[in-house]
Amino acid sequence: MFYRGVYSKIKKSFTKLTKMKGESMSTFIKKITSRKLWVAIAGLVTAVMTFFSCNSNTIVQVTSIIMAFGTVIGYLVANGLTDDSTVPSTENTVTKPPADTSSTDATTSTTTSAS
Repeated sequence: MFYRGVYSKIKKSFTKLTKMKGESMSTFIKKITSRKLWVAIAGLVTAVMTFFSCNSNTIVQVTSIIMAFGTVIGYLVANGLTDDSTVPSTENTVTKPPADTSSTDATTSTTTSAS
């Protein structure tokens, strides 16, 4: 019974997360890439594992895995934002047709032949 309530809350939160746009999404990205968040999660998990008398080696391994996930997520988001800002938009770009070089060559050849 308890799990059904938790599952429905997680499902609602995930649904809201996928519908976020604009400023709220950028706020979420800032939060999820924050080192403070990942340190807080690692601290919480460490405290829970200590409470349940887990082996200290296991606690260290789990904490390092959590911090690795935080690092990877931060890297992926930062790399995606960098790639997004460096790629120029081709939607509003107007290209000029190449200059007609055949007409300039013809005038040049006639002036040199007249001399």
